[in-house]
Amino acid sequence: MNANLRNFALWVIIVLLLLALFTLFQNPGQRPQSSDISFSQLLTEVDQGRVRDVLIQGPEIRGTFTDGRSFQTYAPSDPSLVQRLYNKGVSITARPQTENVP
Repeated sequence: MNANLRNFALWVIIVLLLLALFTLFQNPGQRPQSSDISFSQLLTEVDQGRVRDVLIQGPEIRGTFTDGRSFQTYAPSDPSLVQRLYNKGVSITARPQTENVP
């Protein structure tokens, strides 16, 4: 292979890699933003059947509405919440509360 052609191919690869890195950092993950909702709004949405799934981690609740939007809220100690979610067919995932240890 010609030395000039090899150099040209190497530079093309370098430029393409730099372009890919630039594009990657311009649009870091097209995740939809999670909206903060009140606990009472969560209960209303659950009762109306608009909540698809929830992740309960300590007092924090994150979830997805049936239209694909995500939400988060803080839950007070409500012993009937899990049963209410279950009765409405909401997929429930529970995890222990993580501690932020430096």
